[in-house]
Amino acid sequence: MDHLSKVCDRSDPRGVRILACMIQAGGKIMETRCGHCRGNRGTFEHCIVLDGPLFTRCGNCEWARQRCHGASGPSATEQGRDDNAQKGCGIGTSEGVAAEHTNPYWEIGQIKTRHFASPESVKQCLSWVEDDEYFKHWVVMGPDYGQVGVLREPVDFNIQLKDISEVKWNSCIVQVKMKQADSTTPTVERPAPGDVMIAFGEPRTVLEFVEFCRRRGLNVTNEEVEEMARTWLNMKSQTLLSHEPVSLDTI
Repeated sequence: MDHLSKVCDRSDPRGVRILACMIQAGGKIMETRCGHCRGNRGTFEHCIVLDGPLFTRCGNCEWARQRCHGASGPSATEQGRDDNAQKGCGIGTSEGVAAEHTNPYWEIGQIKTRHFASPESVKQCLSWVEDDEYFKHWVVMGPDYGQVGVLREPVDFNIQLKDISEVKWNSCIVQVKMKQADSTTPTVERPAPGDVMIAFGEPRTVLEFVEFCRRRGLNVTNEEVEEMARTWLNMKSQTLLSHEPVSLDTI
């Protein structure tokens, strides 16, 4: 409550302090504190970090808007992952992205739906397929995009342009939310993914992606930091895909 009072008492137009409180409320206490927290210069008692590529600062460093160095896990509050919740990607190899470099592509940190979340530990990207008008998801398996993989069904992170009703974004926390329309008919083998959340590694990349969507005539909306962070945290995928592929096929 004291921290919330501080938020209310000070100007916070970009939602930075609200985001810091969300990190402290939903993150994990680090066994090794960052340099800022070790110096006891933070607003919060503990050095707490949220999982995921969007959140690169602990709550104290987010509050101060400074780089976060030295924090490391496993966290003091971390519990073992449920092995049944992690399954292989089922990656098939392809030279696809290298061949499609004439079309736009964007590196991403993670993509997730209510059914699946891609592994954060692999390099991945979205590319635009002009003929069929959709964004195609790739997992990069070789240097310089020389060899890439696609995830085997029922995992499908491809996004059809005709299924997109709105694109919401905020470059401060570097994520894009895409709300799919109901034009895709779900089946047992291919359930409807619903909303798609995408985390980007660089603010410049998300701006380029959003501008491409805008040029395609999509409804694009800039959202508040705290709202986008809350939406990201609230999307709980049923399965977090692991790094290791089940098998390799040539496409």
